[in-house]
Amino acid sequence: MRDLSPDADCVGAWSSGKIVQRKFANDGLTMTGFVMENSDGSREFVNVNSVSASEVDRATLSWVEGRLHTLLAEGPSAEIYVRLCGAAPS
Repeated sequence: MRDLSPDADCVGAWSSGKIVQRKFANDGLTMTGFVMENSDGSREFVNVNSVSASEVDRATLSWVEGRLHTLLAEGPSAEIYVRLCGAAPS
């Protein structure tokens, strides 16, 4: 899901931990999110806003997806910068 909240409602934050699971769309290629395990054992799901084929050419899309899969491989520790947006219902 995109554009649930205007950018003015978002704040940035750093998070670090181990990537323990990745989620993909029905095509099996497009990453939709991943689960990160923090040092205290807690887990958080992080959404990934995918780039669509209508936004960039196919070669660029393939390059972006490939690098994303490499950067977010399960197992290694990672440090990520996330945008926390007020998209929850009130």
